[in-house]
Parts: sequence; structure tokens; C-alpha cells
Amino acid sequence: MTVKVANVEDLYTWQVRLLFDPTILECTGAWYPDDHVFAGKVTAPIEPVIDNTAGYILFGNSLVGAVPGVNVTVGSLMQASFNAKSVGISPLSFKLTGMWRTFLLNSDGDFIDFEVLPGLVEVVSHIPPSVNDVAIVAVVPSATEVYAGWPVNITVVVQNNGEETVTFTVSAYYNTSLIGTQTVYGLSPAENATLIFVWDTRGLQPCTSYIIMAEASALPDETNIDNNIFIDGSVKLKMLGDVNGDGIIDYLDINAIAVAFGSTPGKPRWNPELDLNLDNFIDMKDMYIVAKNFGKTCS
Repeated sequence: MTVKVANVEDLYTWQVRLLFDPTILECTGAWYPDDHVFAGKVTAPIEPVIDNTAGYILFGNSLVGAVPGVNVTVGSLMQASFNAKSVGISPLSFKLTGMWRTFLLNSDGDFIDFEVLPGLVEVVSHIPPSVNDVAIVAVVPSATEVYAGWPVNITVVVQNNGEETVTFTVSAYYNTSLIGTQTVYGLSPAENATLIFVWDTRGLQPCTSYIIMAEASALPDETNIDNNIFIDGSVKLKMLGDVNGDGIIDYLDINAIAVAFGSTPGKPRWNPELDLNLDNFIDMKDMYIVAKNFGKTCS
């Protein structure tokens, strides 16, 4: 929760006493946001008084010295966080009379007239599902390390958490660059669909890790869009020939090719990471690639 002010001239000191229903809410903290109205100026900050029995927060701040007050078009005074304790509605209102009331002072110490806009918090037993709600539930690359130039399959699983059959698009990205977009047609409620995107890594920089993400397009009246995006993690692109991925092509990589020499898929010594030319046979053509790039490093 943020308390803001608008259209205030010569603001030098402020005090807020915010009231809430302690049977509904519990305040867990109050603080000055980084962009508060006195940010960057010399102030007299205080620790907030939080009373979760009576249900109030008392907080304030002031400039220091013979300086003019600040003029605020729109600015933040404070922020606070709450835990929900029980189902119900709690007003968020400002105490305007008596001791420890809410006020604004100018640089002459005079009260600044203001109007307040109170709020409220409703605590419910559960959040009802949106009529339309699609979600990305999984993003799985076929490898977490791959040679630059090799394709990577990105498996994306989407689910319809809403109440209507829907059609929408799904896009996959590496960092902020688009891998591709596919359309999911007529996905029924509670059903999911699996999409495969092929990421072409040709031309990309080796020795670099790329973030993999998928995003489903928002549907009309879809209120829960946080689950429309899913970030998997990263895929590292290796130099072709850096078999063990340690950032240098050296005798360790040559030895790995030598150990698997003559193997094919299904054989005990077969390792697809060593089939550098993708011909399903580990031979001297693969050794040539390592030898040709011998000594290259990520640095």
C-alpha cells in the first residue's frame, strides 16, 4: 500500500496516521519508498509506530534546516505491507482529528489544507477463477549446453485454467529475441497442449548463456496474466569442439574424441556431443574440427 500526495506546494513536514481493522489485517512493516517526496534531501526520518491491536500506523518525515519545502505534483510519502488475517473488509482511512492525526506542514510551520481519498481492502476466502485464463506451465529446452549453430528444441506446455474454450498464440524467446510464434486452437477448459519450437542458434555468439522464455497472448477479460509468462532458465552456447564446455579447446577435448572414436548411436562409447559434424559416426572428421579449433578460448 502506498500513500501519495498530489498538487502540494511548499511541503516541509508530513505525518500520517492510517487506520485499519486489526481483525482483518495485520501490518507487517512501513517504510519510505526510494522515490519518496523528500528523496535526496536532508531529512529527519523516524521509525514507524505500528499497533496491530488498535489498528493503526503512525509515520512521518520532515526536511531539516532553513530550506524551502518541496512542490509535489504527484509523489509518495510512505509504503506499508499487510498480511490478511481473516475474511472481511477493512477500511484504510486517515485519522484527521485529535492527537497523532494526519497533517501536512509548509516551511513556515503552517498546516496545509488537503482532502483525503480513503481506501479499503477486501479479504476473500479464495480468488475466483477468471472466465478466461491461459497459463504457460512448462518451458523445457532439449539441452542446457549446446554448440553454437546447433538447433535446440524448446518444448512449451500451455494450459487452459479458465471456463471457456479458447484460441490464443504462444511465443518463445531467447533473451528478448523471438524464436517463433504458434497458435493454439480451441483449447478446452482444464486441457493442456504441448508445442515444440526449434531455436536456430546459427550466427549467435558462443561462450554466451541465453535466457529462454515463453509467453501466451492475453485473452479478452483475462485478469490473471502473471502466469502467461514462463522463464525456464538459460541455455549456454559452446564453441564447436569445446566438448566438455570448460571454455577452452584443448587436449581434454581431443582425448574425448579419441576415447569415443569409431562409435555410432547405440554403442557403449557413443556420445552425441562428440559427433561434431552430425553424421552419426565419430571419426577423424570430428577430430579434425577439434584440432582445427585447438587453443581457442572463451576469453
